[in-house]
Amino acid sequence: MVGEEALLLEQQGDCFDTQPTVPEAEVSTSGESEQVMFQRVIQHVEGWSTLFSSADELQFTRMSGMSNACYKVEPKNVTGGEVWPRAVLYRKFECEIVDKTVEDIIFTSMSEQGLGPKKFFADSVFRIEEFFEGKPISIWEMRNPFVLERCVRKICEFNYNTLTRERIASVMPLDASDLVIHKAIRSWGPQVKARLLSLDHLLQNAGLSDMQSTLNELKDSFLFDGFQQHFINLVPNDGQIVLAHNDTQENNILKSFHDNQDIILIDYEYGGWNPLAMDLANYINECACDNAYPYGIGIKFYPANMPSREEREEIGRVYSETFFVEYASD
Repeated sequence: MVGEEALLLEQQGDCFDTQPTVPEAEVSTSGESEQVMFQRVIQHVEGWSTLFSSADELQFTRMSGMSNACYKVEPKNVTGGEVWPRAVLYRKFECEIVDKTVEDIIFTSMSEQGLGPKKFFADSVFRIEEFFEGKPISIWEMRNPFVLERCVRKICEFNYNTLTRERIASVMPLDASDLVIHKAIRSWGPQVKARLLSLDHLLQNAGLSDMQSTLNELKDSFLFDGFQQHFINLVPNDGQIVLAHNDTQENNILKSFHDNQDIILIDYEYGGWNPLAMDLANYINECACDNAYPYGIGIKFYPANMPSREEREEIGRVYSETFFVEYASD
């Protein structure tokens, strides 16, 4: 983005499974009633129906997030060894711009392979999954050499996960001329341009000339006439296509409380086919954007935290090493 004000235009994120709670008025999703969640949880989580007879016996904690309504659900008066799972995550889907079929295929595959939270039940409305006892890494940790290496290896493992790739290919055949990035340029680009036009009028009426100037600079830089074909021409067409996560920002990378070396990727709703470098470029870019900033709009830009050239080269080295050791023969 061309200025910190422009971050207003790229508010993003999903339910950050281990983030603090937020006041209901600050949550942009409509949520779910405790009674509905109780009935669904005891129906689908084995053993809970015999342990709990009322929603009053469970604690429902709203997690922060902008795309889905997410709750940590756990017993109030049961110690750790008396019930498993100790807690579950109830996720009500409220983001309409993603392919829920693709997301569910990826989530299910990762769950079955032990590479993500266990899936207890899901349909088009909600999902009940294991609550991962951990927290998102920070943008400062993303540049820590040890964390960086672990994250890059996880990204490579996701990109080349054989079972998940096969399942996605069955519903989304790989077409190098119709990747996720092409869809974003063709459909999201015009939507953003239309939204900026309406924001421009609002800012003009409010007398916010500085933000209006930022909007104009954004439009001139990225949304000029013919921008779609311009950016499509920049998409690599001679390299490997992988199953990309497409949202490798800090809130989607969790480290376990039990072992900080245990790192997982979550929130697969933007997953799909893209050039190999997509997730790595996304990771590098997100080092400068704090999506967990606790004030204002919840996002703050730190351009000085962009990885150095040496760090970017290390990212490429670790990814290449992981690929050639684990997947080159596949």
